Amino acid sequence: MIYMSPKSLPNKTEVSDMIANSARFVMNRRRNLPNQAPPDFVILDLHGAFTERSETQPLLLRLLPQARRPTMEGLNHILDLIAADPDVKGVVLRLRDLDVALATVQSMRDAVKRFRESGKRAVAYLSQMDVRTYYLASACDEIVAPESAEFGVLGLAAQVVYLKDTLARWGIQGDFLAVSPYKSAADQLVRSDMSDEVRQQFNWILDVNWDQIINGIAEGRKMPRDRVVELLNSAPMLATRAAEAGLIDRVLYEDDLGEFLGGVPKVLPLAQSFPHLYQPYERHTKEAIGIISLEGAIVQGDSRRPPFPTPLPIFPEATAGSETLLRAFRHAEKDDSIKAIVFYVNSGGGDAVASDLICREVERIRRTKPVVGYMGDVAASGGYYVLSQADYIVAQPLTLTGSIGVIMGKLVTGGLFEKLRAHPVTIQRGENATMLSSERPFTDREREQLRQLLFDIYDMFKARVISGRRLDPAHVEEIAQGKVWTGKQALEMGLVDELGDFEAAVRKATQLAGLPSDRKVPLAAVHAGRGYTVPARLADPQSWVEYGKQSLSLLFRGNALAMMPFDVKIR
Repeated sequence: MIYMSPKSLPNKTEVSDMIANSARFVMNRRRNLPNQAPPDFVILDLHGAFTERSETQPLLLRLLPQARRPTMEGLNHILDLIAADPDVKGVVLRLRDLDVALATVQSMRDAVKRFRESGKRAVAYLSQMDVRTYYLASACDEIVAPESAEFGVLGLAAQVVYLKDTLARWGIQGDFLAVSPYKSAADQLVRSDMSDEVRQQFNWILDVNWDQIINGIAEGRKMPRDRVVELLNSAPMLATRAAEAGLIDRVLYEDDLGEFLGGVPKVLPLAQSFPHLYQPYERHTKEAIGIISLEGAIVQGDSRRPPFPTPLPIFPEATAGSETLLRAFRHAEKDDSIKAIVFYVNSGGGDAVASDLICREVERIRRTKPVVGYMGDVAASGGYYVLSQADYIVAQPLTLTGSIGVIMGKLVTGGLFEKLRAHPVTIQRGENATMLSSERPFTDREREQLRQLLFDIYDMFKARVISGRRLDPAHVEEIAQGKVWTGKQALEMGLVDELGDFEAAVRKATQLAGLPSDRKVPLAAVHAGRGYTVPARLADPQSWVEYGKQSLSLLFRGNALAMMPFDVKIR
């Protein structure tokens, strides 16, 4: 009889790996049967909107086709599978109608570049060539298009519609305060034209965006940068002229792809290819990286989102609630299997108090577990606030971030009441009882009081950035003031640590957690659950003292906003 010590027995992870790898062995053996071989090329049809990660939804909604959104997580997984298959030669990317920001396009380009590093071939088939689709296609080995396709990479433009005069026709006016002219979230309501400061911001953002696109195309098409600029300024043009100029490799229709790919290869869409792809054998660590996501406007309370995607504005905007985020962080903190956290943020900001509560939770939890921030298309204002205490921050070059600043104010509808011949009557106690009333603008005294509160909150925001990023206060003031930056600029300023995609953030979290590199580290989406969750260290007497000191400090700095009947918006 052979006795095995407990240490020599396989753990749950190893047992799971053995079962999964046994199933992979059977699937891989099927490839030797007739008509079970994988295709030479797999067609991936990429279009519409992409999210970074799969969303957690009720089972019924997951069954609805319109509720299933393509994700970067899924794209990376499929490309990794195809790259690992020794019998598949490459992919054909059918690109059309991409409804994503340029930062997401950069993540897609990163995925294609990693795929090409495996030695596989990536071909882009474009029935339309706009900025997004062509910028992504330029990361492929070759680009082909039908004769009727138009090369329409015309450039970038930013437009703002100012509503001051429109509102005035209805007797409505905006009365807002901001820390500087750069903090322009309310400008549409209080101005008739673009300010010099906002024009300056748009110019530097467009410059960085256009520069990245030109450089990406020049690198992918192996052209001088000046030649790329010259050709784009000659657009639009038909595919035949684009081919003559070297912008695409061949003019052909889909039925001609077989010959272009090398004779008569077997080319199948992903749905038909997936069952026949080689399944790599995997060994996982017992430990995991926790993934916490913040998407949408930041608010106090619980997160909310539309039940399923819809083009109609019948459902409210998705919101990220501070209570939901706090519960998620505390669950991750208590889960011993989670050794580090990747905090994904895709938000233009929102409520200042909610942002500060989430920021505090990041600062508290990183004392025991590394927290790596990853920025989506935008992580600005409150979206940057919540990340400022992370151990490490990753962004794409074209992510929009910064906007370190605060605004507050109201829309004044007294003139509308006059036009409607409505006569509101108010009885009050306390000099400031009607300060936030929409019937009148702020008085000079009220404006001064709000200005003091505004700058107290702004100073608190900057203090979080200074301590979290270990930056000089004078430098933070220079790059703050509500100024919006690209990820590339933010790296130069010290607001982020690395340019890259979600995979780069996971690699850094794995490194900071000290997890082995020879095994696959599971990614665990952290669910917030329901009900209040007490912070783990709150029972520690010393932490009670520290917590009390900070709470009193914030109270005297104006953080009693949680008790006031209005929101301070960070946009």
